[in-house]
Amino acid sequence: MVKVEQEHKSKFIDFQTRRSVHVALFSDTHKDLRKALVERDLSMQELFQRFSELVVSGDKKATKIVDELEKDKRSGNVPKPREAIDKRSKSMIYDMIEESKEGEEDE
Repeated sequence: MVKVEQEHKSKFIDFQTRRSVHVALFSDTHKDLRKALVERDLSMQELFQRFSELVVSGDKKATKIVDELEKDKRSGNVPKPREAIDKRSKSMIYDMIEESKEGEEDE
């Protein structure tokens, strides 16, 4: 019984200390990234978490990637997201968010 309470408590703590971020990726990028990660038995969550940790800790390679992105953005070489997303796409996004929330509850 104590073990179950401890497991429940740790999940509750994770819920309190984590922040959710929604990231919109181009379809092909999402598909190819997902494939590359599945081949390595990794999730997008794990990838974004690790990269975030590297950036905030000052890792030279990660910082270089951020610096290059900043330079590209300033020179107009970063594709901008579409101005509007049609209703169907919005619905699909909300469905994915709800599914991910349900999956987190099952863990």
